[in-house]
Amino acid sequence: LRSLLMGALRAFTVELRALASEWETAGPLSSVISNEDARARLGRFAAAAENRAAQLLELNVGERLFGLEPTAASELSRITRACVVCERLLTLEAELAKAATRHLDAPFSEVAERTTVFDASITYFASLALSLPLEARKTPAFVRLRAQLDSLGGAVPVLRDLARPELRERHWTQLGNLSDGFVDVSAPGLTARELLNSGLRKRALEVAAIAHTAVEEAALEARLAAVQADAWGSALELAPYGGKQMGIIDLPATAELRARVDDALADLDAICASRFGSPFESRCAGLMRQLAAVAEVLDAWVRAQAVFV
Repeated sequence: LRSLLMGALRAFTVELRALASEWETAGPLSSVISNEDARARLGRFAAAAENRAAQLLELNVGERLFGLEPTAASELSRITRACVVCERLLTLEAELAKAATRHLDAPFSEVAERTTVFDASITYFASLALSLPLEARKTPAFVRLRAQLDSLGGAVPVLRDLARPELRERHWTQLGNLSDGFVDVSAPGLTARELLNSGLRKRALEVAAIAHTAVEEAALEARLAAVQADAWGSALELAPYGGKQMGIIDLPATAELRARVDDALADLDAICASRFGSPFESRCAGLMRQLAAVAEVLDAWVRAQAVFV
């Protein structure tokens, strides 16, 4: 029996060394293969390691019966740990691919508002990748994962700019002029991946400049709307005179109204003078003409009232 045990131990040692050698030369992380193929290889190695572990337990029982030191099989422990790390790495790569597909291959109009969440997920995946053991970070699979993370990380700023709600039709026209070929960047069904592949990613700085312009113009547009609302929401106050309820204008209230008109004209002039004000020049000019006419009427009325009242 002892002779049979020793023979089984020698055979186990030979098989284990062969398994360790195969892990180094043809393991799931030893060459550049797809995630699916790597997972298939991992499954075979994990099953083989599990079988060897079961064999080792049986052999250790026999060794104890004969008073022998149990075989430790450090190579088996190393392969088992490597399988666990490999599973983490390949799962991380697969989950990253799923997240990218969900965001990049859906119509951009549907996922644009979730770009910040997508950015956060890329950062999270990157932190998980860096938490992998050093031996895993030297493998082709990790290099592939790192390249994917870098690629997505570089794409996110462009997607964030393209997701700006301030972008108007004029801005999409400018973006379309930056793209390669005949891609309609404003098409509702266009995906984020198609947007990036249209050439916009290569021109990230120009995309960022257009997005910045859109944000600044939107701020000016909101300011213009506020000025207009305040101007047309103002009312002329009248005071009783000569027994009539509304006989003359209220001079203090009129002076306040006149000052608000001047403030509005100054705001409109600043909007027009802004480097981002060109889309609103016509609208500003029309409103300025109307307010200038209001100011002229108020001034004439005050002068007339001063003479006749």
